[in-house]
Amino acid sequence: MPHTEQINQHSSIRDIIRNRRSIRKFKAEPVASDIMLEMLDSAVYAPNHRLTEPWRFIYVSSETGKKIWQISIYLFSNEQNPT
Repeated sequence: MPHTEQINQHSSIRDIIRNRRSIRKFKAEPVASDIMLEMLDSAVYAPNHRLTEPWRFIYVSSETGKKIWQISIYLFSNEQNPT
């Protein structure tokens, strides 16, 4: 890779890291499925606790999906804390 290309790539990565923000206010508008799936596909590369746990994502897009999500949360929490 040419030196100038490495510098440009480094600058882009640095800008992304420095400009990253947490968002806590969300719009009520739904996100298009293709955009959501692309974001989730990228999210699996995010670091986690010592890279010891695989990421699990639940994509909810309807009232039925919300009920499935609630059941999944219950099942996942019991899987990690068996009685």
